[in-house]
Amino acid sequence: MSKTWIGDGRRAVIKAIKAINWLNSARGRPAAAASFLLNSVPKAGTNLLSKAISLLPGVQPRHVSFLPEDVRRQQPPVDGDPLVMVGVGADAWLSLAAVETFLRSTLLAQAAAPTPYARGHIPFSPELSALLRRLGLRSVLILRDPRDTALSHVTYVMTNPAHRLHAHYQGLPEAERLGATLRGIPAAAPGEPFLLGIGERYRLFLPWLQDANTCITRFEALVGPRGGGSEAAQIAELTAIVRHLGIPCDEATLRRVAGDLFGGTRNFRQGASGAWRQAFDAEHKQLCKAIAGDILIALGYEADDAW
Repeated sequence: MSKTWIGDGRRAVIKAIKAINWLNSARGRPAAAASFLLNSVPKAGTNLLSKAISLLPGVQPRHVSFLPEDVRRQQPPVDGDPLVMVGVGADAWLSLAAVETFLRSTLLAQAAAPTPYARGHIPFSPELSALLRRLGLRSVLILRDPRDTALSHVTYVMTNPAHRLHAHYQGLPEAERLGATLRGIPAAAPGEPFLLGIGERYRLFLPWLQDANTCITRFEALVGPRGGGSEAAQIAELTAIVRHLGIPCDEATLRRVAGDLFGGTRNFRQGASGAWRQAFDAEHKQLCKAIAGDILIALGYEADDAW
């Protein structure tokens, strides 16, 4: 039987007890939160994490979009400046100086209350990691089982006519849509839409796990009991996030946030963990093992390829 990252219930209970102890000790502390970045692999729980953050006290309810097109509107490219990857689609490489100007003008120049935050799909780079530390911006990265991420991507593309790959997916047989998401889609011509395979996408983000300025959270823990998780794990995960970001919160507030968290956003539908088990056939499993089996093991979703 494969071993998942979630582990047994005993560890979840111990983590929850530690979380509640920290919450009790945090009562009465002054507000100290600074602006921050919410990061995610696309379709790995972006809206779930953003909703959780927006429900916290003292946090700006509307996020700043940190995507390539948004950065370009702030500042034109700077010749000779190092380039960093901002996003996982086409034309995602941008000047580091432009990114710094964007972050300073949209986050650091705003009033301290409510705390503003940015949201994006930002692959790791040493330059960007160093820039966030220099600007005093902490980050939270949400991860999800790549198999559920792929399944969510198919649903999103098929239900969003404005998506650049909607017409392409409509022309594929149903079973092949999931295969295309796992495998990736090359651009038909320069400048045309493309999609990185699920393994390639996750490998862009994995180095964030070693970044001390980044808090790693999991969709499966944050989603709570209505999404197949547990209340104890959800509270523990929320506690770790607010502790990392320096947002003062008591236990009652986090329980209220947890109660309001599931569903209710434009892209958040069923939100169930492990839905891939009903959607993957034998061919999908073999394909996923070939292109992302190492990632499933590295992230703790599987112990080996015997799943």
